[in-house]
Amino acid sequence: MAGAAAEPVRGMRVVTEQYEKLEHVVGSLNSKTRDLLLRERKEFLAAYRAHSFRIQDELQELRAKVQAEQSSTKKDEKVRRLKEDCDWFRREALRLDEEGTKMTQELHKLKTQLDDSERDRSWLLNELARTQTTTELLAVKIADAEAQRNAPPTPEPEDDGEDDDSAPVVVLSPRERLRRDREEKAEIAKRRKQKVQVAHQVADRIKECERYERQIAEERDRVRPPTEESRLLQTEFLEAVLAVSREKDVRLGIDDRTSGAPAADPETGEPDVSLIEPIELDRWTSIERRDVMSRFLAMPTAAAAMERIDPAPEPEPEPAPAPAPSDELKKVMKFFG
Repeated sequence: MAGAAAEPVRGMRVVTEQYEKLEHVVGSLNSKTRDLLLRERKEFLAAYRAHSFRIQDELQELRAKVQAEQSSTKKDEKVRRLKEDCDWFRREALRLDEEGTKMTQELHKLKTQLDDSERDRSWLLNELARTQTTTELLAVKIADAEAQRNAPPTPEPEDDGEDDDSAPVVVLSPRERLRRDREEKAEIAKRRKQKVQVAHQVADRIKECERYERQIAEERDRVRPPTEESRLLQTEFLEAVLAVSREKDVRLGIDDRTSGAPAADPETGEPDVSLIEPIELDRWTSIERRDVMSRFLAMPTAAAAMERIDPAPEPEPEPAPAPAPSDELKKVMKFFG
């Protein structure tokens, strides 16, 4: 009996223990579930925050890349425009040089024509003066002939047998005198006609010379005179050449070939190109020529001209500020303190 009663009691104890464990598990289920949810929430928010930070970093990198690409595109566009401008300036320089050469040739041609016209004018003036002199002489002869014709005849002296050194007086017949008068009048008319023709030719030559002078004046007006900047550039280049030449003369131990003359005329400021004649430029080495160019480009006027041709690059644009965090991200950061 006692053994039978003890067995159910031991079984009830197991049931009681299991029941107590079950109640304990049921009682702690809410807290465990809450702890699990809190842990999962914390891990989720941490992962979300890390993911948000990573996305923000990637977004900033992408924006920086976009800005770099835009800056590179602007630089490429600027380089393309500068190349186009350079090509245009080169074409314009070649065209203007060719046009200047043509104008110079035309000017030389006009000068030659003007010189020829001046020589023709001088010859025509001399011819006109000679014709006038001849006409005056003929007029004097005609006046003498008319005076002699109108004068009474002088009696011939009697021949007394003595030698007379005077020339015999020629008495012309009326027919011969009339013929000579006609010839003299025809000669005078011819001379007058020639005089009128020469006068017309001189007038035409004078008009032609005036026309050539007007054309030369127009060509001179069309040809633009050298600017002050070009004069300064020529002077600086000449100074660079003279400096290298004088250093070379010092190295070779010879006297200065230019005698220390300045590159520009002190009075007019024009560069004295004749100083290059005694310098044997064709025998210079490439190093000496590069030295001339480096000296020339270092001078103020040349440096300013090069600065206008190739300006300094524009500064890089500053990166855009980082985007402001969203409201949701602010809440998450506030939750984690």
